[in-house]
Amino acid sequence: MIDYIDRHKQEVEVEQICRVLRQAGVRIARSSYYAAKIRPASARPVRDERLKSDILDVQGQLPLLGSAVSGER
Repeated sequence: MIDYIDRHKQEVEVEQICRVLRQAGVRIARSSYYAAKIRPASARPVRDERLKSDILDVQGQLPLLGSAVSGER
């Protein structure tokens, strides 16, 4: 939800976005949005980013390894 607000806050004020989201059943307040922006990332997203980097590194090495890891028989 925070990413959604970030993408649209240049066009519409944060309070207006939160108001429309609340009318749609999403529980978010302007203060919650700003609190989330300053809160440090939890361990899970930090770990996910590290794993994403590791996965991309391995994928980049696959062409160098050839058919040895591609499942060909």
